[in-house]
Amino acid sequence: MKKLYLLTACISIGFVLNAQVSVTPTSIYQEVAQGSTAAITKQITVTNSGSDTIKYNTWNAYDFEPKSGSSVFELKHCNDQGYLSCIGYDEPVLMEAGVKFSKNDLCDKMGTYIAKMLFYQCDDVVNNVIKYRIYGPGDYSSPGELLMEFVNTDNISGKWNTVILPQPLLIDKSELWLSIELFQERFQTPIGIDSGPLKEGGNFLKLNGGKWIEITTEELGVNFLLKATAIGGVVPGCWLSLTGNSHGKIPSGGSANFNAVLNPSGLEYDAYRATITMVTNDQNNPIKEIPTTLVVLPTPPAPIIYVTPKSISETVYEIGTITKQITVTNYGNAAGTYNATMEGVTNNWITLTGNTTGSVASGNSHINFNAVINTGGLEYGVYTATLKVSTSDVKHPLFEIPCKLVYEPASPSMSVSPTSIEETITETNTITIPITISNSGSATGEYEAQLEGASGNWISLSGATTETVSSNSSKTFDAVINAEGLPNDTYTATIKITTNDPAHPLFEIPCTIVVSKEGIATVTLGDQIMVYPNPTRGEFRIEILDMRYEILEIALIDIFGCVVEIAHPPLKNLNPIFSPFGGSPVGEGGWGFNLGGLLPSGAYFVKITTNKGTVTKKIVKQ
Repeated sequence: MKKLYLLTACISIGFVLNAQVSVTPTSIYQEVAQGSTAAITKQITVTNSGSDTIKYNTWNAYDFEPKSGSSVFELKHCNDQGYLSCIGYDEPVLMEAGVKFSKNDLCDKMGTYIAKMLFYQCDDVVNNVIKYRIYGPGDYSSPGELLMEFVNTDNISGKWNTVILPQPLLIDKSELWLSIELFQERFQTPIGIDSGPLKEGGNFLKLNGGKWIEITTEELGVNFLLKATAIGGVVPGCWLSLTGNSHGKIPSGGSANFNAVLNPSGLEYDAYRATITMVTNDQNNPIKEIPTTLVVLPTPPAPIIYVTPKSISETVYEIGTITKQITVTNYGNAAGTYNATMEGVTNNWITLTGNTTGSVASGNSHINFNAVINTGGLEYGVYTATLKVSTSDVKHPLFEIPCKLVYEPASPSMSVSPTSIEETITETNTITIPITISNSGSATGEYEAQLEGASGNWISLSGATTETVSSNSSKTFDAVINAEGLPNDTYTATIKITTNDPAHPLFEIPCTIVVSKEGIATVTLGDQIMVYPNPTRGEFRIEILDMRYEILEIALIDIFGCVVEIAHPPLKNLNPIFSPFGGSPVGEGGWGFNLGGLLPSGAYFVKITTNKGTVTKKIVKQ
């Protein structure tokens, strides 16, 4: 049985990039005659005028009306008919296995819906829990937006497990990722693999929340047994492709070219629309979009009419009006007519104004009119209607645009950070911890903070403890911990924050401090676990003084919350970033570690899980 041994570290870099991206052209529009077969190539240039290197990736997002149909397709890289094997680790680990599907995998399935995912599970997993996920396009080596996640606990080892998606997912982009996440115990091999050959750039692995690792032929040379089934009606998706340097890096002052290839072969007359989307590490402009249209002109001439937007939806909190522009576009080679009406309206909450009836000339011409939403005189509630636009285009005779208004009173939406305080300090130290109250709601929030359960004056609150917080803003006050004159012991209290947020009227922040001897940071919730020296130049020790407590897991986490490394006794097979020095435990109940030369100086957190609970303490590398 094959086992995979890969280790990765997730190190977040805290500096600001100066990558400045520009892309030309900013849009692509091409007309061809019906029956044309020659592909048209449009060059796209990406330029970096910043002082740092650009990283970028591109994909296509298609704009179409889904069609009914019963075609069935498989999305897979694996050879599921050949020899099957399994992989795993000799230590407990959180694993996420992902498969990436690109344009060549998806273009002939565009418009269908992913209905189910299938995964071959070899061994049992912890609590029999597997998370299934579908992601959108990302930065080539990692996925982008999480489109869907669902949990399955009805898993059976030694077979293909099939899960039905809670809601079918439309394939409308040229890149998608499927993944499964599970926690495996020591020496388990839960993930099925085939016998190859590997689909290059198609299989990725993530360990303990770290970075995605691309599986290569040198490392493994096989594919994960993870696939999906798509059903429905197919729409043209292969008419637009990207060739050349559509992903990569550009140094400061440099540029790169790639091509958008528009292929009209086999297309019926219509307007085919997509958006070439580029994601970059330009922090000011991380997304670049190039609207792309290929118009296949009819013979004899006829209008090709489209209406945008496809839907209207607004949430409103006060009396007033909102105007939404409706655009009628004729891509064809003959003039067309249209007529717009609103149906299903109650209380006159939405009306049409402007050129609601008329003609629109040929040749990518536009006519605009307005849908006006008015909340005056309305009671709070949800209102719906349908905007219907009939046209003289025989291919698109009717557009139905759903309209929705949610009219409700404004309310705050409050959150608090941090959610707990755990600190170890010396007998003479004072530390200040900022508490942030954020309001992401639609109305001004109010809060009041108080301390409860503190014996003595070791903790106090200062600053804006009673305040208002406007919409989409935050306020901060401080928790001040003063260990002056305190005996070595553990002290607890609770910061209680009351708010006018009906969904979150009370936040409670538990506070625990451990006062310890100078130079030793005691990591405990009332027990005797120690981490020292702190600060450290690299080496540090974790010791248990009460041998009734057993360390189950030790994780090193950076200040961005990224897991740098995770280890489980007997703490072997670790990389140089976080490794036992000496190769064995340091005395009874103790472990020695070396942060090594690969990690930059700064603050880190050591999260220690024991058979009696979990503690997290800060450690500083000098």
